[in-house]
Amino acid sequence: MKKMGKVARLAALLVLTLLFGLFPIGSGNNLNKVQAATTLNNPRTVADSSMNAKQKVTWDCV
Repeated sequence: MKKMGKVARLAALLVLTLLFGLFPIGSGNNLNKVQAATTLNNPRTVADSSMNAKQKVTWDCV
């Protein structure tokens, strides 16, 4: 019986710890919006004589 009490206490502690992790600490009112560093330009082509198509194409990805 004594061992079962330890297991039950450990299980309760684990459940409480996991439940506490669901709630954010502090207020969410101070979150700033993230601004993009650059705008997306699809595709960018640059002349490159070493390639078969004579141009190099670069795509932006998110």
